[in-house]
Amino acid sequence: MFSARRANPQPSAEELIDRGRLVDALALPGARKSLPPDVLREVEARIAQGNKITAKMDDYNWGKAKGREGAMQIWHYAEGKVHVFKAHAAFDAPPAQLLAVLREWDLIPRWNPYVPQAVITAEPSLMSLTGGLEMYLPAPFSNRAGMFHAEGMDLLDTHGYFLGTFQSSEEAMRQLPDSLRKFDLLYFGESGFRITPLTSGAAAGAFAEGAEILVSDRCDCVFVVSLDPGSLWVPDWLVNLILGVIAPFIYKEVVAILARISDEYKARMEYRAELYPLLEKRSNAHVEKAGSAALAANRTPDGGADASINSGGSAQPVSKSKKGGLFRLFRR
Repeated sequence: MFSARRANPQPSAEELIDRGRLVDALALPGARKSLPPDVLREVEARIAQGNKITAKMDDYNWGKAKGREGAMQIWHYAEGKVHVFKAHAAFDAPPAQLLAVLREWDLIPRWNPYVPQAVITAEPSLMSLTGGLEMYLPAPFSNRAGMFHAEGMDLLDTHGYFLGTFQSSEEAMRQLPDSLRKFDLLYFGESGFRITPLTSGAAAGAFAEGAEILVSDRCDCVFVVSLDPGSLWVPDWLVNLILGVIAPFIYKEVVAILARISDEYKARMEYRAELYPLLEKRSNAHVEKAGSAALAANRTPDGGADASINSGGSAQPVSKSKKGGLFRLFRR
């Protein structure tokens, strides 16, 4: 006699919060009443910060980009002494691998000479960290140091992407290590990144019934960083150096890393076995669900994504079957 397979129990609000699934946690019946008031306030504050970052990514009139579609595009504007940069690129790598390059912050100096030092001073959870860096500046300027706190959110079920936010804070600045104290300081304003799982395929076509399970082997990334250089006056030539030299160099290095993940990153991904395999599983399930939805609807929808992470929305995966049936599912 075969026993019935027991369904996986519904995670609690606390478990979902630990996994970065904040919107999903608050959507559970009674969650807002059952969570401690301080936890609820923190979750709501993180969601509000995420809304600000996504609005900055999508709603601001950024103007003309440098770079070209299919590679990296980058934008810049200044608000007083604060400089804001936005970059957009797609990568031929699973989302979990790109997230590892961002999450394993202290490995950055191994491949990025513009960041001679990168430190992690606290890791409150798998989805959060406090870190710092030394940032290279060319003569006649001297290098600067900064600290930030970062939080990750899994918004796949409601919006189709992972979202990370980071910003300098008093608590983060108090953790400034001795190795960075000799430098003048810079500060991060509201900054973040959005990573959308994709799957490889042609630009258009129909998703074939009976095709093999889809996997997320590509991803789309939007990155926004707001920099307050402190007492430093930033000339136009330095902005142009960042846009024309430093940012393209970093993009090419990330592409190279993702093409051949080093043993250091592999070791970290294996060490954080509770994080990266889950992100991979979630990404694969997301693109498979999007493919099934397109098949059921017998159409290829398109449209615009909702910028707010408080309301519904969906992904922008590009998908195909391995047996030749192809489809494209844009944001809706």
